[in-house]
Amino acid sequence: MVVTIVGTARIHVTKLAAAQRQLRAAVRMFFAGEDNLAIHTVASAAYRVLSDLKAERGKDEVGDYYLTTIFYAVREYRRGTLPSYLSDDIEAMKWIREIAEQLPICASTKLEGLRPTEQLNKCSLLLEGMSATE
Repeated sequence: MVVTIVGTARIHVTKLAAAQRQLRAAVRMFFAGEDNLAIHTVASAAYRVLSDLKAERGKDEVGDYYLTTIFYAVREYRRGTLPSYLSDDIEAMKWIREIAEQLPICASTKLEGLRPTEQLNKCSLLLEGMSATE
């Protein structure tokens, strides 16, 4: 928590609120044509705060990215809307089908509606099984 003293009053700002304010400032700076280095610095500071918050909550940035990628690949497979660079690749389609059989993802599933622990456990087990066969 960040404490700012304004005059004789104290303002308490949570880490999440600080990161939100930093991101909003970076966006305003970008559209105002401010210096790119300054924009990058402010946005990076916000990213670092968010990354630290995720770590405190036992989340991993790379793992989250990987699981999100898997989710969208399976959902687009179920919808029949995979991009051609995936749908034309025999090995990629085999991998996506194997994952799709294991996960409770349908064409209308939203990422927010899937419990992270359920998603993580099933993906972890599947990936362990796939790496053992390779």
